[in-house]
Amino acid sequence: MGIIVWGLHFKPHPGVVKQAAVVPVTGRPLPLEVLMATPAGSIGSADETDAVVVCFNQPMASLTVVPQGRGSGPLKITPEIKGKYRWRGTATLVFTPEDKFPPGTKFTVTIPKETKSLSGASLKEDYTWEFETLRPELVGTIPYDKENWISLRPDIYLYFNMPVSPERSKKYI
Repeated sequence: MGIIVWGLHFKPHPGVVKQAAVVPVTGRPLPLEVLMATPAGSIGSADETDAVVVCFNQPMASLTVVPQGRGSGPLKITPEIKGKYRWRGTATLVFTPEDKFPPGTKFTVTIPKETKSLSGASLKEDYTWEFETLRPELVGTIPYDKENWISLRPDIYLYFNMPVSPERSKKYI
């Protein structure tokens, strides 16, 4: 199958990534697809959850001035979290939470099948993925494990990989 891009006809090299705004010779738009969605799965560091990023295979928004306020986007995030939507270019959507994503929380993100590109193409079905933010983890203690000659009334210190509220954590100790 040949492809028309900006009025030129050519046959793509096998294995070439689909380009945005590519229309097959049939004249019908390609089906809308999600090329990448991140973060996904269990997150290994807090830096990995600064934003949710979704890349589509074709233009979803026209180039405009950055909107004021929250912007808009098709993502349904559960549990709900407030934030801003911004388009980076025409095919990459970024959702940045107002506050950081809470630690130890599993999120489900859905892009409804009714979502349409600028060409009018829509997803074949809802696109859903999950990610789980970093959980608190004990990384050190004083006294340390297997320490000799410990006082019978020692002060005990617990060190975690993130700030932890003593009030919220004492029921687990």
